[in-house]
Amino acid sequence: MSWPRWPLKSARSTASPLPCRPNRPTTTRSCARSCRVPTAPQGALAAVDSIRDIEPPDGTVIRIGGPTALSQDGITSIYNTIPWMFAVMIIATFVVTTLAFRSIVLSLKAIAMAVVSLGATFGVLTWIFRDGHGAEFLGVTPGPLQATMSILILAVVFGLSTDYEIFLLSRIVEAHDRGASTR
Repeated sequence: MSWPRWPLKSARSTASPLPCRPNRPTTTRSCARSCRVPTAPQGALAAVDSIRDIEPPDGTVIRIGGPTALSQDGITSIYNTIPWMFAVMIIATFVVTTLAFRSIVLSLKAIAMAVVSLGATFGVLTWIFRDGHGAEFLGVTPGPLQATMSILILAVVFGLSTDYEIFLLSRIVEAHDRGASTR
């Protein structure tokens, strides 16, 4: 069997086909191609992108494995689900605070303050960890935040901000119930 030449656009590679063998008594065959790509992240990402750009023949599915493809697929999946996660958090916060305090305005205020807290948190994290301001004082090397860390920070900061807002509003409601003025 001759193996088609698949050029990898911006990464040097050495590739060797492994022998094809039938998966079952049908006409389906399973073939693997082994590629060694540069250890630099840009070269590995370019290699994965180049392989994904290949038009497979009819009836053929190209599957890409390895840590770079796995990481790239994971990050894509995470970023595709962030809007849904954020929507669920906002809707849940709105429903719970509206039911608890019987006020749409207070619910919207709680959500707005949580979003402001998120903006401030990610602004500071970007300023320090990506741009490098004060990184030497903290003993860190500037670089991008991991995608999984961004999700964790988003959930924790939104939760803490909403929790604080609920405690604050609960105290206001208690004071009002005891006869304190709203002015």
